[in-house]
Amino acid sequence: MFFFFNIIIRFLLLIVSVVWFVSKVFHEILKFLSNWLPEFIIYCLDLFDTCFLSIPIYTAEIFFAPVVLWNSDEVIKEPAENFGSRNTLVLATGGNAMNANNTKDNLSFMIDDFLQKQGIMKETCDVMYLEFGKARDYETLIDQLFNSIESQISSHDTIVLYGFSMGGAVSLSLANKIARHKDFNQNKQIKILLYHTFSSLSGIIDSWDLWGVKPYMDTFWNMNNHDLAKDLDQYANVKIHAISSTRDELLGSSIFSYNSSQCITKEHSESHLNISCNDI
Repeated sequence: MFFFFNIIIRFLLLIVSVVWFVSKVFHEILKFLSNWLPEFIIYCLDLFDTCFLSIPIYTAEIFFAPVVLWNSDEVIKEPAENFGSRNTLVLATGGNAMNANNTKDNLSFMIDDFLQKQGIMKETCDVMYLEFGKARDYETLIDQLFNSIESQISSHDTIVLYGFSMGGAVSLSLANKIARHKDFNQNKQIKILLYHTFSSLSGIIDSWDLWGVKPYMDTFWNMNNHDLAKDLDQYANVKIHAISSTRDELLGSSIFSYNSSQCITKEHSESHLNISCNDI
């Protein structure tokens, strides 16, 4: 069974690679022709790209990359009134295929618990539930998400990032960009909580023996949480906490661990709503 699953995944990623290349070329041609063709023709060509190129790519990548097929193209902000006036900013990112509403519904309990253990009252926080959107590579995805939060850096002294599964890589990547931002200084602090995330995406591929797809993943979705965490070690005002499972069959040998990691015995797919951060 695993052999056939492996073959299917490799074939699927090969198709995605080809379609992605065709879509890239198509986008460049469309950009060039946009000044010459009627608006209606451009609209039809763009619709063709969406239906026959973009949607197939996102449908396939939703299983192994931080993309969603249907998204709202915005973040959920709480509280809705006077957002941005509080001292602490919370940025929450779920796993692949989770949009902002899914993240809010499934991660709120863990976020509340973590804030409580850090001595932070939820009422003093501005919260943003992020979603992956429709980026076609990891660098573009992080740039898109960072653009949606950049204006909040200067007005918050504490920034808390929570990432579940693939959202852990996003949280670490955003933390790196925030720590290097001109509005972030030594008087501010970043707190990161990672739940069931991986050391590197390449490590997961190795665990599943999907060596044939590594060039594609390393080129477009190169997520290495171990290296990201090491980069953040240089900042004394950045703290990383990780909850990792010893029974996470999905992540295989690529389970992320850090100095302050807490080990549990939950499976990757098991509900995380009843896990308490008592040891953090």
